[in-house]
Amino acid sequence: MFFHIAETCPIKSLIQVYPKLYLDKGWSTKNINDVKIWYKGYSTECNIESALDQILDGYRPNGKWCVISSVNGDFKIMHPILRGFPIYNSTYAITNIKSDEELNFIPCEFEYEAPIIGTSLDQAAEEIGNILIENSTNFFRYNNIPKLNVLCSAGLDSITSWAVVDSVLDNYSLQVYLPNIETDKTEQEKAGTIREYQSDLITLMDSISWGHNISSYFSETNWYLTGFYAEVIQIREVIQGNAIANFYKKQLASLPKESDYLYWFLQRPVRNKAPTCTTEEELRKWCYSAVFSDNQMWHLDNNFHFSPFHDIRITKVMNGVSLDDIVANAFNGIVQRKIIERIRPEFLQLVADYKNSRFVYLNFKKNFKHIKLSPKIEVNIRGVSLL
Repeated sequence: MFFHIAETCPIKSLIQVYPKLYLDKGWSTKNINDVKIWYKGYSTECNIESALDQILDGYRPNGKWCVISSVNGDFKIMHPILRGFPIYNSTYAITNIKSDEELNFIPCEFEYEAPIIGTSLDQAAEEIGNILIENSTNFFRYNNIPKLNVLCSAGLDSITSWAVVDSVLDNYSLQVYLPNIETDKTEQEKAGTIREYQSDLITLMDSISWGHNISSYFSETNWYLTGFYAEVIQIREVIQGNAIANFYKKQLASLPKESDYLYWFLQRPVRNKAPTCTTEEELRKWCYSAVFSDNQMWHLDNNFHFSPFHDIRITKVMNGVSLDDIVANAFNGIVQRKIIERIRPEFLQLVADYKNSRFVYLNFKKNFKHIKLSPKIEVNIRGVSLL
């Protein structure tokens, strides 16, 4: 879902589809009256192609999509309220590819409504679980997905997404890579990344985007389910945690207990770029705003990612939770554990004891034999043996 609008394009693998418009692979095109349209991605509210008329008129359904229109060479870029990708501009280009220092980031516009505080973590888990189930159900309802590859990294985010999809679908491909902790050193090696081809776009995104760096790319159309966005959407991301720690006048690493899921992850040296808010209302608004600038993963060529957590309604639910509960949930993923317990409780035994730990797959290897899946599900486990 990459675009570059300019006289020329520095990314050679992007295809010129119209004067001044360069796109990666995977876009579709359509003419409506005198309007030329290119579109890519998915929605959890509608079929994008069927809704193009409404989108041109201002409809912004949830999902991860982009629509570009042109009338007499004047381009308009449309996207969901939660944009999901950056946009940069300069005197000569508008693009979502950060390729030089002259490009300026365009913030995503959003409205903020101060929450009514009082939602319990039990209530949040119920509401957020319902949103995730709705998004997953509608993803298959409105989009033609021949086969979904469910990526499990043994972390809380990917297993929550897997549990939700498993509750609404009995035919998918489970993809697991068990790394060798002695020989797999790079992030791509640890993730079992597969690259059927290379391009200058892939090389660039590897260098500037952690999500794209660990992603696999296939020549034919491929759909992945991942846990991307789960943390930032639930006010669990490190930069939001730093803002909360700053508000408390403490260091983030000093807040969790050693038994907490995020304890060791937060002991890493991380630059604190968060502001110091003086009121809780200011803090909540800033943590909410951070969601709109956290662009973790968007579609590259014919490789698409379904992110059920990519929904601002989830952040609105969490923003109604007390600050103490937001912190407790940030360190242990209480809401996600309650969701898994509700719909696929046996999956809890697969979750790693700590986020991104050295032995992250230990529980998976020990307990996967106890998990009963539909016989229609294809299980593809690579890497070191489960035995």
